[in-house]
Amino acid sequence: MNAELKKDLNPANLLALSRVLAVPVVITLTILGYKTATGWLIFIALWTDWLDGYVARRFKMVSKIGARLDSIGDASLFAASFFSLCWFFSNFMMAHLWELCLLMGLYSFQLLFSLLRFRRETSFHTYAAKLAAVAEGLFIVVCFAYQPVEWLFYITWVIGLVEEIDEIALMFLLPRLKEDVKGTYWVVRQERV
Repeated sequence: MNAELKKDLNPANLLALSRVLAVPVVITLTILGYKTATGWLIFIALWTDWLDGYVARRFKMVSKIGARLDSIGDASLFAASFFSLCWFFSNFMMAHLWELCLLMGLYSFQLLFSLLRFRRETSFHTYAAKLAAVAEGLFIVVCFAYQPVEWLFYITWVIGLVEEIDEIALMFLLPRLKEDVKGTYWVVRQERV
């Protein structure tokens, strides 16, 4: 096994890859109607998001492929989770259709803009993105453990809007794609120094 491949197959990257591999299982469990199993699998996969970042930083396994795998894993898992929420909690999701469409519209614009401008998806890993991931994860877990909670949905939604606006602003501000950017505030502050 060559050294580069061995470096890419490190535990942090394998944890990120596990999120990508969990997506078809989440979708299958959802379609089969296994609500509890779906919820548990999403919960475990969400923990791998925190764990892969911790392992990568703690054991100095940070890599470009790891950052991309992390972003792909996050996006695909949240898409599968969204599908599962719509499947199991359709009345709640329909009641919040305009909010969801606005958030998904911003996300779609951000992704398309990134693909057009940088030829790939972003992996900024901003503070807002981390906060949004925690809020979204908490909302998803509460939905599957209990039921959708209105006030938690709105907190999650607002944080998601802030995160998407931050990502879009960064794409306008940065001349080239960078990984691990704290956020728009820090980029603007750094330019002033």
